[in-house]
Amino acid sequence: MIKKIGVLLLRIGISAALLILLFRQVDSAAIWALIRRTDKQLFAAAAGVYVLVYILCFLRWVELLKAVQLRLPLTKLLPPYAGGLFFNIFLPSAIGGDIVRSIDLAASTRKTPEVVASVLLDRLSGFTALVLVALAGLYAGRHVIVRADVYLSVAVIAGILTLVLLVLFNSFVYRKINALFSAPSAGKVRATLGLIHAQVHIFRRRKKSVAVSLLISLALQMVSPLAGFLL
Repeated sequence: MIKKIGVLLLRIGISAALLILLFRQVDSAAIWALIRRTDKQLFAAAAGVYVLVYILCFLRWVELLKAVQLRLPLTKLLPPYAGGLFFNIFLPSAIGGDIVRSIDLAASTRKTPEVVASVLLDRLSGFTALVLVALAGLYAGRHVIVRADVYLSVAVIAGILTLVLLVLFNSFVYRKINALFSAPSAGKVRATLGLIHAQVHIFRRRKKSVAVSLLISLALQMVSPLAGFLL
C-alpha cells in the first residue's frame, strides 16, 4: 500500500512540475484573455466530440470484454473506466489509466487474465487503426509527402505492429511463446503472462468482436482530430 501511494504521489508530482514548467513558458494573461473570448458554441461542439470519443472507447472495451466471456452490467464497468480516464487526463501517459482500469475491474471480478487481455486488445485495436489511417494518409498524399523519414517512421511503426500481432495471434509463434510461459521454471509472473497470452490468443476465434472493435477504432481516429480542429 505504501508503495502504491508513493507511486501515485510521484505521478502527481511529475504532472504538477510539467504544468508549472509549461505555464512559465507562456504569457498567462494572454492565455486567459483568449479563453474569455473563445467562441462558446465551437467550444461546446469540441467538448461534445470528446464525449463521443469517450463513449466509443467505452463501447469498444465492452465488446472486447464480451469476447472473453465477461458480460457485466454497465454500473460495474463505468467506475473502472472513469477512473482510468481520470489517470489518463491528469497524470502522465495513458498507460497509467489502463493499469488502474485493469486493477480495479480485476479486483472485483477475480478474472485478471481476461480483464488484462481485454485492455491490451483495446489498446492494440486503437494502435492498429492508427497505423491503418497513417498508411492510407501516406498513400493519399504520396504526391505531397516527399520526406523519406516520414515513410521510414510509419514503416517502423507498422513493422512493430506486425511483430506484436504475430506474437499474439500467429499459431506457430504462439506455440513457441506459450512453451516458454509453460516451462516448469517459469515462475508466478511468467505463469500469469502465459494466462494473459492465452486469453489474447482466444480472440483469433472472436472475429466479430475484433472486427467491431477495429471499426470503432477507425471511427475514433476519424473523429478525434475534429475536436482539435474545432478548438
